[in-house]
Amino acid sequence: MAAVFRQSCHPRYKYEIVVTDPTRRERNGRARRITHYFHTAEAAKAKARELNLSIMAGGVSNLDLSPTVRRDTLDARALLDAAGFHAATLTEVVQEWIRSKGAGPVSRQLVTPFLDACLDAKSTRENLSPLARKNIEDRVGAWFDREAIVTLSDITRERCVALAERKGVSAQTRRNDMGAVSSFLNWLVQEGVISTNPIQGMRRPASERTTPKCYTAAECHRLLAAAAKYANGSHARAFGVLLLAGLRPSELPGSTLDLDHKTPALRVSGGKMRGRANRIVQLRQTAAAWLRAQPEPARGLELPRGPRVAIARLANVPWIVDGPRHTWISARLTVSGDENGTAREAGTSPEIIFRHYHRLMTRAEADTVDQLGKSPDLPKIF
Repeated sequence: MAAVFRQSCHPRYKYEIVVTDPTRRERNGRARRITHYFHTAEAAKAKARELNLSIMAGGVSNLDLSPTVRRDTLDARALLDAAGFHAATLTEVVQEWIRSKGAGPVSRQLVTPFLDACLDAKSTRENLSPLARKNIEDRVGAWFDREAIVTLSDITRERCVALAERKGVSAQTRRNDMGAVSSFLNWLVQEGVISTNPIQGMRRPASERTTPKCYTAAECHRLLAAAAKYANGSHARAFGVLLLAGLRPSELPGSTLDLDHKTPALRVSGGKMRGRANRIVQLRQTAAAWLRAQPEPARGLELPRGPRVAIARLANVPWIVDGPRHTWISARLTVSGDENGTAREAGTSPEIIFRHYHRLMTRAEADTVDQLGKSPDLPKIF
């Protein structure tokens, strides 16, 4: 990479200086070579010294600097050499000087460390799950990248409005993005870093309300049979809990099964609801018997999306996002007729239960789903 002095084969110049730039490539893939030609050896050697000093100070990028900036760089290097700082680079000297003067105005501080501190604080105070932490980190980090937000002063209302007006994504995604960013900005306000949250009071995009899709009783039987067969039943209990207790997939790691008690139950804690959906779900005896017959998972109740989709494919049933939960809630509501009790067991509000799940399933279908696992003879589907 250093400048190399040598005699030239050029018809008009006797000497040349060659510098190899490893950051740039020729068409054949070889590192770019920059050549300077000179009539005299003295001029060539002087240029070589200048280029080598410039490269030492700032790398090959300094080769493209203007003469004024390059002269300033060389003068700074000469001052450091005269003071005895031969091994220190200009970057190191500047970094040390900035540290000695403090971080400067708060508005010019980098925003990324504040996001890390926010996530650490929420994980400690609010028992934020790793999944929820990653969700906030990904959404806020993507916003930083899209809007070129580097410092706190870059957080403006216009950049927050861009969250709501983002093209090419669903309204629900925009709502979720605004929620994650607003959570981060609220923390900055609480810590006194910024005075106001620009998203506060901003209208959120209206998401389309669609009727939840459920599985039929026959499809539920096929799913249970496929879960018992897939990977030697290693995911059977986790998948069965989704269908027989109406859990969200994010709630599986924090849940514990009690199948040996007189009244079998499932204790749910954590998940994306951050403690608001902690509850105990009473299991039907038929469901408990089916779960008891499956192998006990080695790492607890965990079920990534891949095995969930694979089980549905094995059962020859279309995979429905949150389909097991929708099916369980619909059947439990139809059988009991009590949206308050169903909401308490499902870990949500009665308004959501009545608005989304009322009359989705016939009583005969609901009775069959509510007693899933009762028949030991599952359909022969394989």
